[in-house]
Amino acid sequence: VAEAHSVHKQRTAKRKEILSQFADIERPLIAAQKAVDDEVKRLAEKAEQERKEKNAKRIKDLQAYNYQGDLMVIEFLTDEQFENKLLMAKTEFEAEQARIAEEKRLAQVEAERIEAQRIENEKESERLAKIKAEQEAKEKEITDRESAIKAQELAAAKAIADAEEKRIADEKAAK
Repeated sequence: VAEAHSVHKQRTAKRKEILSQFADIERPLIAAQKAVDDEVKRLAEKAEQERKEKNAKRIKDLQAYNYQGDLMVIEFLTDEQFENKLLMAKTEFEAEQARIAEEKRLAQVEAERIEAQRIENEKESERLAKIKAEQEAKEKEITDRESAIKAQELAAAKAIADAEEKRIADEKAAK
């Protein structure tokens, strides 16, 4: 029994010594594994941050051209697919801007035409008003002349009638 106890003690001591040696070997390995895990985590976080930044830049680039498509799929596009989508958005945006500019230009041309027509109509109205005023003045002059002629004719007829009356009265008086 004492011998068994002694063997047991020796085995326990040997086991502790071996475990201690394993621990000495394992500690740097655990530290190295932690360093590798930390680096993997850092690289994964960096990759995620770069992915988010790339996606945000892609969305910003598309929104600069008033892109109205599904922005959720943008991050899944290859760089070439994205460049094609961006080029298409830019082309559509520039076409829309050109259309808007042309509409504004045409609206300006129409506004200028309307203003020129308004000015022309105003001049024509002034010209017609002047002609009307001249016609009214001529009509008044004609009416005034006709009235003067009638007044002269009436005065002449009255003078003739008065003279005839006087002649008749004189003849009667002479008789």
